[in-house]
Amino acid sequence: MEGYGVAEEKYVVYARKSPAENKRESHSIDYQLDWAREEASRQRLVFAKGVGARYLKGEPQAVAPGAYIDEGAHGNALVRPALWQMIEDAKAHKFKVLMLYRGDRLTRQFTTKKYIIAALTQFGVRVIAGDNASGDLTLADITGVYGASELRVLKERTIRGVRKAAETKWVGRLPVGFRPNGKGVVPTEEARELFHSGQAIGILLTSPEAIKLKIRSVTSMNRMFANLRAYDAGRLDEHLDRHRPSRERRLREWQEREDRQEKELLKRLIDIIPSIRGVL
Repeated sequence: MEGYGVAEEKYVVYARKSPAENKRESHSIDYQLDWAREEASRQRLVFAKGVGARYLKGEPQAVAPGAYIDEGAHGNALVRPALWQMIEDAKAHKFKVLMLYRGDRLTRQFTTKKYIIAALTQFGVRVIAGDNASGDLTLADITGVYGASELRVLKERTIRGVRKAAETKWVGRLPVGFRPNGKGVVPTEEARELFHSGQAIGILLTSPEAIKLKIRSVTSMNRMFANLRAYDAGRLDEHLDRHRPSRERRLREWQEREDRQEKELLKRLIDIIPSIRGVL
């Protein structure tokens, strides 16, 4: 990839790290930024000034000039303010090149990545991803790798992965007042204290334990107490099965949520650049 950059091209970096990547140095924000600077230097790119945004779990942080950073953000999340600021700045032609340590920093979803690359291409921005052999990441690179059958396989593998995870750990929303323990759950200390306090629920709702557990209503408190009684009787799974969606239903809901996110992303991109509709 060395030597084909244009001296006047201004570049920026987009970096992302999800909570699950905390232990991997290669996914650290500093590592991604250092890679981008070294690669840009080799390609004789010029650092774009006066742009950038940094967020930690959606909250604004001190800006690293020329870098758009979403820290603590999952790859399939739409709530990534730095990503959207980067797209808006691309539309305003504030830079010509976007550097990515890896293509999945944009998103881990195929369709979503295609939408974003299409938008950036429309803005005249070329994308350089460290894991793309040809250097620039284009729509052709993405669609050339994945056909319809491959996409179905990827989706099926993801679903199987979720099912496999359910064999060893809790999958789905945790009951209020419980924490994961292998593929099951156990009560938290705060839940036990509330359960054995003997005080009226109205009083308990203002306690530090209730606040920590985010219990704000009598209904939620009663539901937690019912779960605890079922747990102590050894019938928690049976009790929850009567009050929660089945595992297959949770998987369907997950798929529907993924589809909704893709539709919401496309709608937002079309609002930014209507002509993208003809590209996809």
